[in-house]
Amino acid sequence: MDNAPAHPPNLEDDLDIEYDFIKVKFLPPNDTDLTLRQYWKDHFNVLHCISLIDKAWNEVSFLTLQSAWKKLWPDCEPERVFEGFEEETSVNVVNEIVTLGQNMDLEVDEDDVADLVEDHRQDLSTEDLVELQQEQVKVMQ
Repeated sequence: MDNAPAHPPNLEDDLDIEYDFIKVKFLPPNDTDLTLRQYWKDHFNVLHCISLIDKAWNEVSFLTLQSAWKKLWPDCEPERVFEGFEEETSVNVVNEIVTLGQNMDLEVDEDDVADLVEDHRQDLSTEDLVELQQEQVKVMQ
């Protein structure tokens, strides 16, 4: 309890017997008006604050900075240049899938895989996407 003059000094003695479990402790007289500013001054110094800022900045990822600056400064985001990368041909993809399947002791036919890859090469139309979503809803129910 704060040490205000309005509180009687023998407050603990005036409590009823049924409240004898209550202990009255008064704060020291000069701590009553401790402000938030004083608390921060007493518990933090410049070095501690700098270390907290350093720790926070180390947690910020490159992607976070890039996405934050994208709207403010669009030119800061580098263009994505994919020179030197070859577009994988469907033959390479089919061979890789067949090899993976055979490594897992699966019966994989190269012609079947080629048909599947070719079927999935085209983008789905809006109608196809709606139909897939409706099928998924039916399965979930």
